[in-house]
Amino acid sequence: MSDARCEPPEGTARWSHHWIGRRRGDCEPWLWTDAGQWVRGMQTMTPDEMTGRGWLYMAPCEPPQTVAALRKRLAEAEARAGNAVVKFKPRNLTP
Repeated sequence: MSDARCEPPEGTARWSHHWIGRRRGDCEPWLWTDAGQWVRGMQTMTPDEMTGRGWLYMAPCEPPQTVAALRKRLAEAEARAGNAVVKFKPRNLTP
């Protein structure tokens, strides 16, 4: 993330979604078009307009199937780990 123009890296696929947001603020998914503009809902903005409003390019959005596969791998790893809670015997600390 930089203060440069609000646009994705060189060679980014057109019609792909990316996270755009303000520094230390919320970010939202925007669509990068063939025309080299950002689209969200009925809004269309150029990278310069986004930068002028204080918006920064954050990162590409991951496709839903990628997120689902990662969640599945995490659940499987957690199931293999089992219960890692160690029980302690209570100590009587009163004199």
